[in-house]
Amino acid sequence: MKITKLTLSTLLFLLLIVRASQAQPQILDSLQSIESDTARLTYLTSFINKNLYSDPIASTYNVNLYDSIASKLNNPKYKAQSLTLKGMASYVNKQYEQSINHYIDALQLKDYFPNKTNVARLYNNLATTYQVRGDLENSIKYFYEALSLYRTENDSLWIANVSSNLALLLVNNEQFSEAEPMVGAALDYFKRKGLTINEGYTLLTLANLQNQTGQHEQSIKTYKNSVSLVPETVNPIVSMAALSGIGVAYNRLGNYQKAEPYLLRGLEKSIAFQQIEQTKECHRELSDLYEKQNKFAQSLKHHKEYTTAKDSMFTLEQDAKMVEALTKYEATAREQEIALLNSEQEIASAKLTGSRRLSLVMGSGLLILCSLLFWLYKLNQENKKSAKEKDTLLREIHHRVKNNLQVISALLTLQTKYVKDNLAIEALREGQDRVQSMALIHTDLYQHNNLKGVNTKVYLEKLIANLLESYQISKDDIALDLDIQSLWLDVDTMIPMGLLINELVSNALKHAFKDRTDGILKISLIESNGVLHLEVADNGNGVSKDASLQTATFGQSLIKSFAQKLKADISYKDDNGLSIKMDIKEYHKAA
Repeated sequence: MKITKLTLSTLLFLLLIVRASQAQPQILDSLQSIESDTARLTYLTSFINKNLYSDPIASTYNVNLYDSIASKLNNPKYKAQSLTLKGMASYVNKQYEQSINHYIDALQLKDYFPNKTNVARLYNNLATTYQVRGDLENSIKYFYEALSLYRTENDSLWIANVSSNLALLLVNNEQFSEAEPMVGAALDYFKRKGLTINEGYTLLTLANLQNQTGQHEQSIKTYKNSVSLVPETVNPIVSMAALSGIGVAYNRLGNYQKAEPYLLRGLEKSIAFQQIEQTKECHRELSDLYEKQNKFAQSLKHHKEYTTAKDSMFTLEQDAKMVEALTKYEATAREQEIALLNSEQEIASAKLTGSRRLSLVMGSGLLILCSLLFWLYKLNQENKKSAKEKDTLLREIHHRVKNNLQVISALLTLQTKYVKDNLAIEALREGQDRVQSMALIHTDLYQHNNLKGVNTKVYLEKLIANLLESYQISKDDIALDLDIQSLWLDVDTMIPMGLLINELVSNALKHAFKDRTDGILKISLIESNGVLHLEVADNGNGVSKDASLQTATFGQSLIKSFAQKLKADISYKDDNGLSIKMDIKEYHKAA
């Protein structure tokens, strides 16, 4: 009991500090009036689900609050729910890799969910997240898992919803024979129940299926029916897609006079709604149409626009955004007014607190984290005789540290909303990346059996993926050449090394590949003869030694400081890009 009281009192003090930043004072006030922890968790679950999209930043705070309460109960049921809520919060904050990891961890506890419907929704959430990431294969796989469970539970509405989602993905993946029965089943249900909006969305998928399988005349009728059920005032994206689709159908039928105005209107709307994939396809279709009419100047113009759009987009990611826009537009529109009111309140609050309060919050939070680690370390030393107790305690340390680092990361994200200076915004984002690099270490520690060490290969691959996501860079634009040896290093080595590699990779992503689409980023970490050989190299624009490594920036100061801590010899080469090599002599493997 002594351990529990100490940990919780420290955690509650941290929560009060966070509350002082006015991130979420109302929720804490509400929880204080609820007597039992189980009732608090029920309240939090309802509150999170209700406000998830209207206040994504606060959702991270609220989910971590749920997790801190659930941890006291030591019940797998609440742990499973906590992981599911973390996945949802990460999703709305566009942290898709983290969202997927949380959902997969929750699946390990699926036997503790109250019923199969909850598991089916978990599969559905995971499929949707893979869909946004452009991973059609995994998205289709988990939608099928969800569909199977909904069929077992005889949940007709969700059978139709998942069938409609699956059909859209299968059409995009050109699996037309599998898509057709899915569309038919969903349409039948939506028509019988009078769910006209759902019917309209599914008709749009059917029209795309017909268009891609040569049923062009029928597809024109289906596109028009779709728009009649989902008017532009409800969801303008349906109208945009239908206009483009009708233009494509008329072009395939050789009716160029009718095809041209539809394609031009579809192009106009695609540009207005920033749907790059749809814009690209409209340019391609218009180029083909004008070429068939011997209007070569106009054909060449649209072909150039098509090529530009193709080369500058993240194709899979934009496809996923199109899918997400179709399914979430209506809900987002309803929540925009609420989000605006919340934002105005937060802005007024932020103007009063300012950057000094943020610094105080961060500093106090980090100080408390250090105190928490120190006391728990002492308690761990006093209980060495019990291996099981020690492992539980260490796992709890890393779990709590990870949660609190995520709170700090969320505060940094929140602060960027009130800062207009680009340099300040960049500094806050870099700070968030550094916090995330440390949080990843503690995540790995409490999730694996080895509670004292971190696997270099697993950790660095996650770190690099997070940085690519942070800088909104697709793996299609930069080729990664990773040669990372699988070593187990202790925390005192991995934290400075992780922060060091975070700085080197961030510098490459920020500076090396401007106006380049053929980037190659190489990261190598190999142990040889008692020395760790680290290399971060790129084929980018290249910078001089004085400009890149001797400038007195905060990032460069960190690099030098961490290199000294690791007793690393640094060498760099500026030839067809920048290569930085370090020979690290001070490192320790996990026991």
